[in-house]
Amino acid sequence: MKYLNNDSVLIQKNSLRNLILALLLTFLLLLQSAQANDTNVHGVLWLSKTISVSCESFPGLAHAFTQDKARSLSKDPSVKVIVVHGDAPSLDGFTQKERHVELMPVFISTAQTNTHDITRNELKEILGQEKEGRIRSEKEKEKLQVYLHKGNLQKQKFESILRTEGMAVRELQNVKPKYESTYLDLAASGGKDCNALVIGLRGLTNANLKVISIEGIDVRGPEAYSKYPIRQTVSAFLKTSDPAADAVYQEWFSRVQTHLETPKQN
Repeated sequence: MKYLNNDSVLIQKNSLRNLILALLLTFLLLLQSAQANDTNVHGVLWLSKTISVSCESFPGLAHAFTQDKARSLSKDPSVKVIVVHGDAPSLDGFTQKERHVELMPVFISTAQTNTHDITRNELKEILGQEKEGRIRSEKEKEKLQVYLHKGNLQKQKFESILRTEGMAVRELQNVKPKYESTYLDLAASGGKDCNALVIGLRGLTNANLKVISIEGIDVRGPEAYSKYPIRQTVSAFLKTSDPAADAVYQEWFSRVQTHLETPKQN
């Protein structure tokens, strides 16, 4: 009887040990999976349900539109998270946490009934890169009025995309674009102009505006993230040694992750 009791205890000890080993193995597998997915990859449309600027800077967060600026910010002790727009360099003391693609939809007035797509060269013309921006319809050629957001971050982003596309930013002023302070005003002003071409409208649409494709690439399609001309990779880097960096990152990401709603065709 004594032997059976000891054997029973031995079996219970072995079962407990096996359970602990199984739990430990599960924890290690989950940890490995989390590390493998530490850099999140998302396709994000430059359109959302929100009207406010979702990516504006706040304490601990800084934006960089060039690699040199990103390296300079990495030496700033007050910076905990660096958001790099465009190609990102390797940053000493920082770990990449997030990478996604942002797209800027192009809207045109619904009065332009025969215009559903423009070429890359036509886009350059519209933005003052070659000659006057005109798109031919069956009835007439209308001079298009470009509308943009005047926010500092939005202007920097758009100008950095132009440079990536080989366009001269200074030429943009030749077409005298109209700037609006909010996305609400941008949609309203563009919707009133039958010759409007609105770039980067975010958060809402207007019944008098429609989304157009570029080079046959629809901003709402799956290939837009690799081929749509007005796109940009955005990466977030966290200061490795600062435990408060993750809270800053979570605040930033909570603002950009809502941009998964695609533009609705009118």
